[in-house]
Amino acid sequence: MAPHLRTAEDAAALVSAAKFEPRGTRGACPATRAVGHLTDDWVAEYRRADRDTLVFGLIEDVEGVENVRAITAVPGLDGLVFEPFDLAMALGLDGDVSHPDIEKMRSDVVDATRDAGIEYVSIVGFGTGGSLEGIAASGSRIVNVTGDRGFFHTALKSSLAGTRNGLDAITSGATT
Repeated sequence: MAPHLRTAEDAAALVSAAKFEPRGTRGACPATRAVGHLTDDWVAEYRRADRDTLVFGLIEDVEGVENVRAITAVPGLDGLVFEPFDLAMALGLDGDVSHPDIEKMRSDVVDATRDAGIEYVSIVGFGTGGSLEGIAASGSRIVNVTGDRGFFHTALKSSLAGTRNGLDAITSGATT
C-alpha cells in the first residue's frame, strides 16, 4: 500500500516494486524469513508471493482523482483507498470530508474502481462515504474500521473510563 498515487506511472511503479521479475522489480532472495529462511523451491515460492501480494494505492491528491481512470487501468493494481481528509485540506476545506466536492471525488473513485474490477477500500467514519449506508452503496468488500492508533486510543479511553467509574463507585460507597 502506498500513499499519493497521482498518475498511472505512479501506480505502475508501485506494482513493479511489489512484484518479482518478470512482472516487476522487487528484490529477490531465496533466503528470507518469508520462505522459511532458505527455500529449495524458489520458483514456487516467488510465484506464490506474487499471487499473495496485494497492491493498493491511496488517492489523496486532486491529481490522483483527475487521473483515477488511468490509475485503475494499470495491470496488477488490486485496489484503491480514497483519503478524503487530505483532499479536504488540499482544497482549503479545513478537513470537511462531507463537503460536496469531496463526495463527488469519492464517487468518481468508487465508479472507477468498480468499472476496472478492482477493490475499493472504505474507511469508516469519513463523510457520508464512511457511513454504513455509504459503505454498502460503494460495493466495498474491504472496510478499514480503524487503524492501530485509533484502536489503541479507543481501548485506552474505554479502560480509563472503566477505571474512573470503578474508583468513583468504590469511593462514593466508602464515604456514605
